[in-house]
Amino acid sequence: ASAPYRISLGGGGTDLPFYASKNAGHLISAAINEYITVMVAHRQLDNNIFLQYSDIEVAKNISKVNHKILKEILIYFKISDSFQIATFSTMPTFTGLGASSVLIVASIKAISNLFGKKLTNLQVAQKAFHVEREILGLKGGYQDQYISSLGGIQSIEVTKSLRVNCKQLKIHQDQLEKLQRSLYLVYSSVDRESAKIIRDQEKEVKINESKIFNTYDQIKEIGKDAIEQLKKGEIKKFGIGMDR
Repeated sequence: ASAPYRISLGGGGTDLPFYASKNAGHLISAAINEYITVMVAHRQLDNNIFLQYSDIEVAKNISKVNHKILKEILIYFKISDSFQIATFSTMPTFTGLGASSVLIVASIKAISNLFGKKLTNLQVAQKAFHVEREILGLKGGYQDQYISSLGGIQSIEVTKSLRVNCKQLKIHQDQLEKLQRSLYLVYSSVDRESAKIIRDQEKEVKINESKIFNTYDQIKEIGKDAIEQLKKGEIKKFGIGMDR
């Protein structure tokens, strides 16, 4: 199974629980044509767990697995031995495109397919969120798992009770092509860990909540404005909003 990376087109960060639980979050997120692909199989000739990612692991049982995310996914599916996972990515990690969520979404899809479990894209997103945020405890918002699973360009609302509502934006093909001609993906070679940034923001909220929340309020409004700009193909206005 493959799952796409994503970019935020406005309102990014307002899906973080510390903000959304107080002021509700709203953002526009888009899946892009870069992917993580996960291949899974039962091992027939031995009981090992064999993992291939940027490293290679051969473990006698689940307790010996080092890759924290893949380990928790195996435990979630009650897999303790005789299993193989191979991952392939078209992008580097730690680039701010939601890599950990993409890996989890693709893994859940692949293992569910292998076991003959038919899940909707929304169910995959919900399970991926549960594994990443609630089991692994990785800091972050709600957009990554949902956009990677649902695809397209989504308007994502997070209520104060932290319910997630997604609605696919219907953009005319001409306007969509105009947008795509105006997007450039540039690799800066600068890595960053989003969980650390979020932890720092949570600390800052305790010191100066009004300042942080005022900033996110503005970001949310920029995201709402982006909806009509994208529909109308007003790319220059959209670009000014992203710059803000």
